[in-house]
Amino acid sequence: MRHNRIWLLTVSGICFSAALLPARIFWEGGGDLFTPASFGREIYKAVMEINGGKADVCVVACENGLASVQASLATNRDPTAAWFSGDSLGLGRVSRDGKTLRLATLSFGPGRPDLMVTVIQSTSEAIASRPEYARHRLSDIPVPPGAAVLGTMNNTDTRTTVERLVSRMSMETVARFYENAMARNGWIKMVKSVENTGLLCYIKGADVCCVMVAAQDSNGETGITLLHKQGAVN
Repeated sequence: MRHNRIWLLTVSGICFSAALLPARIFWEGGGDLFTPASFGREIYKAVMEINGGKADVCVVACENGLASVQASLATNRDPTAAWFSGDSLGLGRVSRDGKTLRLATLSFGPGRPDLMVTVIQSTSEAIASRPEYARHRLSDIPVPPGAAVLGTMNNTDTRTTVERLVSRMSMETVARFYENAMARNGWIKMVKSVENTGLLCYIKGADVCCVMVAAQDSNGETGITLLHKQGAVN
């Protein structure tokens, strides 16, 4: 469960990273952005694949608060940098020495630790990870006809893959598709799958797959999240 929560934080940072504003980097601020542990205690670190491109992903508890991150980001001048900050979510991007860094900062309120999630890639890997290069990578998991892949993430350390898709089918039609297609592929629905919530859980051998189905905000499409974990069952 801990790995799954970290995955969700990481996915959130990447999904929103496009909505950024111009900014400039101050390397002498609270730490070196390309050395995430310089901002605080390293909680998690792994090499992941994002849409097929490799990335170094790190989750850090910012011991000096988010001000230490913001001190390394300031306004204007540097065209390679970008920064957007909200009440509880901050998003940034910058390039240096042939590497691209994307980060998300999350604040959970007084008395709770602030987190920073960073994704560092070489220029070539960043190009390989562009959303338009996303494709279905879970060969044993079916996809509804006409569904589009928005992005995939694979953690080779935990053998976990998260894939996001969108379909023009209704939630009910998508859920019914997975009920039938997963059974045909040999997946067994877990007894504790949560009915009427858009969450379906399946098991096949030692592998587990969770299918989350949810209505998109305004366009009538249905969002699909596939979380596949190899070797989850001993």
